[in-house]
Amino acid sequence: GDGSKGNPYNQFKQQYIRNDAIIHLAKGDYFLDTTISAQYNNLTVYGSGMDKTFITSHHALTIKHFYLSDLTLSGVNIINHGTIDIRNVCIEDAKANVHDQYNNSFGRAIYNPGEHYDSYLYLTNCIFKNNTTNPADGANTYIGGSAINLVHGAVYADHCIFLNNSDNKYNGCVKLSGKNNFASHQ
Repeated sequence: GDGSKGNPYNQFKQQYIRNDAIIHLAKGDYFLDTTISAQYNNLTVYGSGMDKTFITSHHALTIKHFYLSDLTLSGVNIINHGTIDIRNVCIEDAKANVHDQYNNSFGRAIYNPGEHYDSYLYLTNCIFKNNTTNPADGANTYIGGSAINLVHGAVYADHCIFLNNSDNKYNGCVKLSGKNNFASHQ
């Protein structure tokens, strides 16, 4: 396919992901063929259903303005540098595999660093499962929040489920620090 709604991609390759892209994926299993962590601006990805479209990767996506809908992400870390809107998505099996300059381990399913800006995260009908902050190979330590780590900004969660997310040191699935706002609705 060409990535349009009427002709969705049946492969998910690095060259399809670019700034300002709108990507539609057919049902199926996809392995994101990226070899490095990548950074994008204004990316929109539509799957064919949380139980029909599966994307697996072992790298981080650094995103500024991202819309994600109707799929499952496995092993992917999202680093939010803007506004992310995620709907009907399962985010699973993310590990803290992003390191800062001091070799502290970050990443998780979604990490909102927000050091010089406020990041916004909107979650609707999402499932977070089996995400962990256990230290990655060679990391000095890890910094809590196995599903979401919010430093500055806001998280709005509506009808979200958190299952079997683990953190062996600080706290459970959501960590809030710095100046932030968290609101949930069930």
